[in-house]
Amino acid sequence: MSPDRPRVCIIGGGISGLTVAHSLTSAGSHVDIVLLEAADRLGGAIRTERVDDLLVESGADSFLARAPDAVDLCTAIGLGDELISPAVFGATIFRRSESPRLVAMPPDHVFGMPATPRAALGAQHLSRPARLRAALEPFVPGRRIDADVAIGHVVQRRYGRGVLDDSVDPLLAGTRAGDVFDMSLEAALPQVWGLVRGRRSIMRALEDADVPTGPPPFKSVTGGLERVVSALRDRLEGADVRTGVRVESVAKGSKGMVVHTESGSVECQAAVLATPSFESARLVRAASPEAATLLASIEFASVATIVYVLPPGALTSAPPGSGALVPSASGMALSACTWYSIKWPHAAPPDGGAVVRSFVGRAGESDALSMSDDDLIERVARETEDVLDLRARPRAAHLKRWPRSLPQYRVGHVATVERIEAALRSTAGIWITGASYRGSGIPDCIRQARATAESIRRWLGP
Repeated sequence: MSPDRPRVCIIGGGISGLTVAHSLTSAGSHVDIVLLEAADRLGGAIRTERVDDLLVESGADSFLARAPDAVDLCTAIGLGDELISPAVFGATIFRRSESPRLVAMPPDHVFGMPATPRAALGAQHLSRPARLRAALEPFVPGRRIDADVAIGHVVQRRYGRGVLDDSVDPLLAGTRAGDVFDMSLEAALPQVWGLVRGRRSIMRALEDADVPTGPPPFKSVTGGLERVVSALRDRLEGADVRTGVRVESVAKGSKGMVVHTESGSVECQAAVLATPSFESARLVRAASPEAATLLASIEFASVATIVYVLPPGALTSAPPGSGALVPSASGMALSACTWYSIKWPHAAPPDGGAVVRSFVGRAGESDALSMSDDDLIERVARETEDVLDLRARPRAAHLKRWPRSLPQYRVGHVATVERIEAALRSTAGIWITGASYRGSGIPDCIRQARATAESIRRWLGP
């Protein structure tokens, strides 16, 4: 650390905070970095663990490679040659009362929405009336989509209730733990929003834009995604990285900003809040009450992942695709599951067993997550057995709870984020970044973090 160089204090050691630190140091910026993380480890929601002596992800198991941000970062930190793709991919929809009970969602759907009339008519996971209704979407009268709207409302209006309940809801509610009738089209599906804004028909907009369909290109890293965290940490030479440090507040100081912790203070020119918005609200309450109020208004859902290791013969045949999505109307605690060791063969037990990851948590549904660990593991095991028609009980299970982990992008979310940023501009020296704002996937967080680092570089000057 040099007293002559500006100091940037980054609060939060997840992928966002680490990327800001890496971007500032790797670009040759002459700044000192202090990174503070409240937990005893770095990485946040990226966590690779051993279950029954197998390496398994407890958080995200891959990232979308269609956007270049995550791939570029992996290449920059020496992991470009160790990127791997899933052996299988594709979503199936669970249908409790019909046969077959697992039906693959066709590739010519975009976030569960048929992209063409042909795609709608061929969607075997939908009932025949739902297929016919969806195919008529271009001819359904209605107003243009000019303002942000809840995904559930616009999909139901344009495609019908069948597409919403049996296609869009399981995909979005299952993967984002959100209520589709609250979820913002503009914020949660910005790709679709950019195409349909100002138009009436979603299907025509998707057709005209020639949106890529089929399995999206996902990637992971040999040995687990936590290697990305380790590689980023290894490249922060000279940075002061501290774990187990809880920050109390961020305030204006005589030379810029002062970050107050339980054990002391850090003076800096710029403070980056790479924390969930509710934590950021607590930190800036004194410095910017307006921003704090807006930050606290962003709601979060809690989820849990459960890894089950199955003995040989439990999974008698490989289901289609790589995972199953469970509609909210099923009444099950299980929202989704993936046949992990088929998707990622390196994680397969050597004795011929199988690994399944199950997911719990939907917006507004807390009963299952309030259960004890043992009861939740048992309930979800029974539901997973039902979905996959398993022939044996798991021989090992590992539960990981993620409280308040998924931000809920409600209608008007983009405008809220813009108001937060405007409020913070009046308190020069504070930046926010992370999953709470403009995308919650790993590539989204990396993209936002890089933009934050570039903004800080420009603000600090040469």
